[in-house]
Amino acid sequence: MKPLVIAPPALLDRLSEQSMPAGFESWPQRLPAPFPVEERFQVKPDLAKLGGEPLWLEDRDWVRWTAKKRQLMAQGRCPIFSEDPSVGDYSALQRAVIEALSSPSGPIDAQGGLAWLGGFQPQSSVEFFQALTLSLQEDFVVMQPGEDGLLRASLLSVAFPSGWRPKEKLGQSMFEIHTPVAENQALQRSARALSEAMQSKGPFVRYVWTLSGSGALSRDPAIQVRILL
Repeated sequence: MKPLVIAPPALLDRLSEQSMPAGFESWPQRLPAPFPVEERFQVKPDLAKLGGEPLWLEDRDWVRWTAKKRQLMAQGRCPIFSEDPSVGDYSALQRAVIEALSSPSGPIDAQGGLAWLGGFQPQSSVEFFQALTLSLQEDFVVMQPGEDGLLRASLLSVAFPSGWRPKEKLGQSMFEIHTPVAENQALQRSARALSEAMQSKGPFVRYVWTLSGSGALSRDPAIQVRILL
């Protein structure tokens, strides 16, 4: 699936950088997510119920992470859309995201404005996902069921990959996305069940951690600077 090449967004000219999300000081204290560590590392299909925990875990590093997203967006690298018209109905995706995620304290208000960006009103569905990208520290991926029933990535807002190329994941299923992962057998066997659970149950949380010798926020091999000694 080919990515849609989008010029640097016009919204960057209309949306100034912020020191923190609008209303951040009045947010309830957010505790860091638990970090489960096991003696022997295993790749497992271990979804856990989100329960009453907040969906968004922004903190005081928000400005650093969103500034990096802004830099990548100015280069046309994030978010990544598909040019395939069969999955490119981003107006429908925008409506679905607003319906599912709008809340009084979240990044999207009931009118589809970006509350954490001062109520910024996007002028198109593409601009909506660009603005949502700048609202969150986290990366996000929008997935839709394919003809085979598996969820497939139709939009990737991934600024901080851990050594992989986001463009290569466009249109891929859960199974395909995790094919390069070491010791992935249990995860791959559960790919269809994971897709079905994510569509009909949840919301879920899954913890992923990585080790790196680099302090770079974004470790996309396509854009990393190589230092030759």
